[in-house]
Amino acid sequence: MRLKSYFVHSVDEAIQRAKGELGGEAMLVDTKPLAALPGNRARVEVIFAAASQSPPPPPPVDSVVLAPCGTPETLTIERFRHTLTGLLDTLSEPPGSGKSAPDEVSSRAIELFCSRLVEAEVSAPLVRRLMADGKRFDPDLPTRSIDAAAILAAELPSQIASTTQPRRIAVLGPNGSGKSTVTAKLAYKLGLEKGIAPLVVSLDNIKIGASDQLSRLCRLLGVAFHSVECAGELQHVLEENEHRRLTLIDTPGLHQGDPHLAAELSECMNGRYAIERHLVMPASARFATMDTWFALAAPLTVDHLLFTRLDETALFGPMWSMAVSRNLPFSWVSSGPRIPEDIERADTSRICNSIAGGAFTQPPLRASAAHAGSSPT
Repeated sequence: MRLKSYFVHSVDEAIQRAKGELGGEAMLVDTKPLAALPGNRARVEVIFAAASQSPPPPPPVDSVVLAPCGTPETLTIERFRHTLTGLLDTLSEPPGSGKSAPDEVSSRAIELFCSRLVEAEVSAPLVRRLMADGKRFDPDLPTRSIDAAAILAAELPSQIASTTQPRRIAVLGPNGSGKSTVTAKLAYKLGLEKGIAPLVVSLDNIKIGASDQLSRLCRLLGVAFHSVECAGELQHVLEENEHRRLTLIDTPGLHQGDPHLAAELSECMNGRYAIERHLVMPASARFATMDTWFALAAPLTVDHLLFTRLDETALFGPMWSMAVSRNLPFSWVSSGPRIPEDIERADTSRICNSIAGGAFTQPPLRASAAHAGSSPT
């Protein structure tokens, strides 16, 4: 068995090269998106495995016999190899040579699905997990297409509407993720717009003047604002405002320089009052970066994921990967600086459709006043 990497612009290009160099039995085993140099197209590393010597051609479909002692994983790999081989053979035929059989069409759909996941920057372990599930891609079924969006949506955790009254929501996240602006947007969307007088509490007392921006926004909106100077004071403020139906808590930015900050915030928020904890991250970040931020926030026991800067990216694979890998639902998404227009309830179907339809074939997920809605949580 030998491995070979191809550094190309698309998975399809790698498949064609691997077929010519390694033979029809070459199997795709991994994909790794590569950082693009300025002015150049994005590239991807595609890794194939092949036998040391070229094996004989595969037998016809009707004569394939699977060993009864094989593990489920082995059977799945054999089926995927068969469908991939059929795809490559079909692509090598001249135009008009014959009508494609249903399993050949299904094979092309499988490979296209894999290509779209890679292009959308879905994390490599999740791509492998999806492609290894033979129940979705059974070549014996007369499936002529794959409902990629439905497959992606089925992996996401359910968004459950909150029934907690009153609501106390903590906005967490790394420096520069847009927490303060999101806090002001939610104060309007979940408070003023519904005739509720919210309270905004700032715990961001680490940097001098860190809460000044949020304080000014609250004054402009006519929202009550309170800055907490010490950890023990938060519970006292919550007790004094127990009657309020909505309290929003802004927090200092998490960063690698202070790995104990999340634990301190968790201790500050733990008490008699239940607090929803939403982790805010820019949608334009890579999955590895998001995962690092999540690790910093781990002591806070995050409940939901909230993404900002959707207008700065066309690749939603990292967002989807975070929700699936951490089993956390989306709450809101924000796509600009306007208050309150640029925030809306996360629409998982639009996110999944954008991934399934390719990186740039779907319109951007842009929040608007006409489509903005209340939170599902």
